[in-house]
Amino acid sequence: RALLSSRKAVQRKCIDLANEIRGLFRVFGLRLPSRVDQASFDERVRPIIEADPDLSHALLPLLDARAVLFATYR
Repeated sequence: RALLSSRKAVQRKCIDLANEIRGLFRVFGLRLPSRVDQASFDERVRPIIEADPDLSHALLPLLDARAVLFATYR
């Protein structure tokens, strides 16, 4: 039961970070498709973030943290 509870918490935090990244994309005038799988989120978002230096400073740490959480979740 504790394992399931902790796994669910990691999943929620992973989703929270993905939603935070989506929200910050809107601040910069960018929009992601509404349906991006959790597994392919990093590959779809990272090239967009790395193309813009302002986005890189703001979002790469969040994306890296989300990648670690997702790897832990899997």
